[in-house]
Amino acid sequence: MSETKHWLDFAEIGAAVASVGGAIATIAGQSAVYATIPLSLSVSLNLLNRRRLLNAISDHHNQGLITLNHQLKEVRETQTSEWNQYQQAAKKEQDLVINNFNTHLAQLRQEFTTADQNLRETIKNLDYEKTKLAEVVGQLQQIENFSQAIRTNPNCAEFYYQRGLSHQHLGDKQGAIGDYSKAIQLEPDHPGAHHQRGILNAELGHRRQAVEDLRRAAKLYFEHGDIDSYQQARDLSKDFHRINTPLPEEAFEKIKIATFLA
Repeated sequence: MSETKHWLDFAEIGAAVASVGGAIATIAGQSAVYATIPLSLSVSLNLLNRRRLLNAISDHHNQGLITLNHQLKEVRETQTSEWNQYQQAAKKEQDLVINNFNTHLAQLRQEFTTADQNLRETIKNLDYEKTKLAEVVGQLQQIENFSQAIRTNPNCAEFYYQRGLSHQHLGDKQGAIGDYSKAIQLEPDHPGAHHQRGILNAELGHRRQAVEDLRRAAKLYFEHGDIDSYQQARDLSKDFHRINTPLPEEAFEKIKIATFLA
């Protein structure tokens, strides 16, 4: 692609032609003046033209730097935008992973807490069952011990009474009533046997027998000076005396207490 020539280019060419002409004139006229003027003008124009070219090259170079800087700025902005987008996407992904982890961790903690509570409850139940089993074994051992004692001394009312208490603790009401009745047969004034047989008769719905036993127990307790037991037996006999009315709730509570204290 051709480039439009600057006027200095034409001036420099003219000066060069003039220099050649001056040189010819010098040779022909034997005068150096004709050669000196065009030559000086040619050198000056040449210097001006070179300066112009240098300035043009410098301007072109500066324009290239400006363009390059602009391109670099665009590249940096593009890279910065892409980097920011990458960081945002990475942060979202990281937050999602952290949230999922925290959710899973919370679920695990809840499951662990529930499992721990269930385990504690199971241990508590096992301890309770162990205690009850130990009580049952202990009562069975007591029954065996008093049975052996009865075989040795069948006329001891206290042995029957104590074995009756063990039967009562195990929930064997009929077995307990049988032993209490035998104790009363051997010792009619045994207050404890009357008392506990009265309680069991009340639980079985035999209220009349219960009232008779409890009144008898209250009388015997009073004669022995056991005022607390006397008061308890008397109160229960009053509650059970209401044969034609439902047994009040407090009466059942008194039965539970009396059975527990037996």
